[in-house]
Order: sequence, then C-alpha cells, then structure tokens
Amino acid sequence: FHLMTSHRFERQPSQQTPELHRVPLERVVLRAKRLFPDEGAADTLGTLPEPPNPTPIRSAVLTRVSLGALSPAAAGAVPPQPHERITPLGSHLALLPLDVRVGKLLLLGHLLGCADASLTLAASLSCRSPFVAPFGQRVQADEARRKLTYKGSDHLTLLHVYQSWAALASAKERRLYCEENFLSFKGMELIRSTRTELANALARIGIRQETIAAAAPREALRALLVSALWPRISKVEPVGGKGDG
Repeated sequence: FHLMTSHRFERQPSQQTPELHRVPLERVVLRAKRLFPDEGAADTLGTLPEPPNPTPIRSAVLTRVSLGALSPAAAGAVPPQPHERITPLGSHLALLPLDVRVGKLLLLGHLLGCADASLTLAASLSCRSPFVAPFGQRVQADEARRKLTYKGSDHLTLLHVYQSWAALASAKERRLYCEENFLSFKGMELIRSTRTELANALARIGIRQETIAAAAPREALRALLVSALWPRISKVEPVGGKGDG
C-alpha cells in the first residue's frame, strides 16, 4: 500500500496488468518448454487466460536459442522439428530460479573446473557493485578502484577483490579492508550470502560444490565469462596496443 492523490487514484486501472505482460519471458519460455517439450512455446503460452503478446515470446525464444538453451525449429530436418526444442543445458537452466545467463555461468563453471570462482562471479553479477564513492571523495575512490583493477577485467577485479576480502581472518580485518579500498562492507556480505544461496540452488538440482576450492586458471575464467555472457561482452584496447581483455 502507498499514498497517492485522489486524481491519480481515479485514473488507476480497475485491475493490475497481468504479470506475463510486465516481465521478461525468458524463464517462462524455458519452463514452458520443459513442461511441454513437444509444443512450441508460443502455442503453450497462447493457451493461458491472458496470454502475452507473440512478439516478446518470439524474442525470448530467439534469445534462448542464442544462449544454447533451445535449439531452433527445423521443418526440413529428418525427423522434422516443427518447434524449438529444449537442450540439456536449457533443462538444467529451467530448474534454477536465476537469470538464465547467471545460471549458465554457474553450470559452465562446474564443467570448466571453475566452480568456486563461478559462484563468486554469479553472485557479483546478481548484486550491486560493492565499490562506493563517498561524498567529496570521488577522486580517492577512483584511485583505489584503479589500484584494485585486475587483468583489465571488471569481472576478474570483483573476483579478486572478493577472494582477498574473504581470505581475511576476522570481521575487523574485513571491515578495515573495505574502508581502505572504498568498498561497502554490507555489499561484500551480500555477495557472500548470495554465493551461499546460489550453491544451495545448485545442490537442489544435484550439483554439489567441491569441498576444497581450487584456483581457476586465468584462461579458463576468460572462457567461462565469454561463453556465459556472450554477446554482452566487450574488450577495451588502448590506442597503440592490444588490451589485456
């Protein structure tokens, strides 16, 4: 509940817009395909009392195809495939209550031997950035972040910062680390708790975290990030030379 003027109240619709008309349909499409694998996602969602528009459904299907969660329809194939099909990756992603790209990052992390790092990366992507810039200290905060930058990558920087923070023995040391490096202590704690939630989500579908976290090779981490987040990635190259990636 919240307060509003009588004029605004009188202009409110009598009923709220159905949720399927307000939210992205990527996860909905995957769940529909998992429940009804032999039907097209548009056909399944079209049977709902207030079905979403066909355009966002098609967009969601194309996005899932690009991520490897669905295979496209192929009427000329043998045997014919009149509708998109859910892939093994898509079947696992449909079970995770996560953004599809974050879920793919976690699953690929286990396949590539980067399970612990993938948990931290996925948690960091699911939370607000822990970097802060207090009023009047923007220059100092930017300089602190520049010093923490790792291998020219925002994602690897967050991973390195979290690992350094988590390795400290006491809460007092972790707070001091945050103060010195312009990091939010609550933000770092949130990343840690989100890691636990993600690990529990994986455990519920039968994927267990290794007891001892092994250091992931840098190239494996790069491959993981590119595979999971493509095409939402970029590489910055300084003038006169190649970027570090």
